[in-house]
Amino acid sequence: MSTRRALFPNPCLFPGRLSPGRRGGVRRWCSVAILAAVASLAGAQKVPSSGDLLSLYAPAVLAGGRSVTAIRVPVAHVINPALTGADERISFDFGYTALAPTRSGEKGLGSVVNLAATLPTRIGVWGFSAHYFGSDLPALQIGPLGALHASFAKEWYPDIFLGAGLGLQVGEDPLAPKGKQEWAWGGGLDVGFLHRPGQVGPIKDLAWGLVMRGIGKGITDPIDGYRVYAPAFTPALGVTLTPLHTPDVAFTTNLDLSAPTFQALRMEVGAAISVSDFLRVTAHYPFALVGSHDDEEFSPKFGFTLRFGFGLPESMQLVGYGERDWTRGEISIHTAAGPLREQIWGLGLGSTVSLGVIDSEPPRVTVESDDVEYRSPNLDGVQDDLTLPITITDSGLIAGYMLMVEDEAGNL
Repeated sequence: MSTRRALFPNPCLFPGRLSPGRRGGVRRWCSVAILAAVASLAGAQKVPSSGDLLSLYAPAVLAGGRSVTAIRVPVAHVINPALTGADERISFDFGYTALAPTRSGEKGLGSVVNLAATLPTRIGVWGFSAHYFGSDLPALQIGPLGALHASFAKEWYPDIFLGAGLGLQVGEDPLAPKGKQEWAWGGGLDVGFLHRPGQVGPIKDLAWGLVMRGIGKGITDPIDGYRVYAPAFTPALGVTLTPLHTPDVAFTTNLDLSAPTFQALRMEVGAAISVSDFLRVTAHYPFALVGSHDDEEFSPKFGFTLRFGFGLPESMQLVGYGERDWTRGEISIHTAAGPLREQIWGLGLGSTVSLGVIDSEPPRVTVESDDVEYRSPNLDGVQDDLTLPITITDSGLIAGYMLMVEDEAGNL
């Protein structure tokens, strides 16, 4: 039996590791730190970018919000790179979002396209995505702008996932002098954490996470620059739980807080209803707790997802990666709609194709050995070694295995 232990435990997150006397002091200091952070936000003189662009990275994000715990598509690694750490299947995602004015006489249109993929391996899950943004709407001028993201996530401890990602954005500077084309770029590191303890008392499917997005350079200044683009240095935290779960219906809700450039405080409340794992309806409502712009639109956004399973003849392996059965999988269709700002709506349609099936069975282990074998490991060159031909087969990836030798009483 192996014992896992954190190398640098955080006393605010794990006060149980401390003595009772120090535990109360640590909690008081953590409370003071949180109150000081909130007070600094309330005292901010300028309001940073709202980061509307982040909501347009995929239709599923537009419908479900920028949740650091609840997004279920490959492009989720842009929101929290740890979210893809539990993926067991190769997945591909494609989406298109149209930006259209609802005001009579308003001219202009916008388009957003995204491509994303996740690749699970024995060491972890790799994520990749590419995005195009373009809009000539007066109230939502974007690009042309391109973005690339790559991430790696892994389950480091049971139900605890860590992830890191790199992002790059290159596009036309919307603040360039009129008639002059200038280009701007931004990029940075995202670091994310996700914990899925599952059942905790009466609470089902509990998950909570933290992320720091944009550790680097923003494509424009977060205060005086163009406010559509996502600001750098934005911490966010969130929690998801399922208060209702039956074999046919599940109701999930999530709450997220973010602090763009540590100078504002935003909140998003989301909910989802799943019916027989076939239909999932999502909606979320953003709020500005501290700081907002006059042209920001705080209105609910919504969408739904349909899931279909598929199976192909065994001779039609779609990919030749690993030893898994890639002839079965799932197709999800995503839709999204919601107001963005100044009577501009986003209307999205996307699809996710996941190859393979989720591994729900234990691996099959075969050991080719006699019932009784005698060994004398005294390094005299006679019967010192024990060779066990072993075969392990599983429908998923096998990251490793452990051999334990026990006596008749079960002691190691």
